[in-house]
Amino acid sequence: MSCERGDIRQSPRGLYVYDDEGRTDVPCDTDYNWEGLHELCAAIREGRAPFPDAHWGMATVEVCLAIMQSSRERQEVTLSRQVPCPL
Repeated sequence: MSCERGDIRQSPRGLYVYDDEGRTDVPCDTDYNWEGLHELCAAIREGRAPFPDAHWGMATVEVCLAIMQSSRERQEVTLSRQVPCPL
């Protein structure tokens, strides 16, 4: 995936991030994380919108599909569903 300040590729242990300083190997944890489920339960209890919400989910799916399309077509894919991360 091409980003504003670098590129990201899958690596055997996680991700390779390429930027002006070279390549960085970012290992990804393979243990399942329950934080998302806890966040959803807390949002229901507190009567608020959860994070991530449906817009964030659509943006995530768009990135996954764009990665596959870009790989298949060997060109950049423009994204249109990206949303800001709430603080």
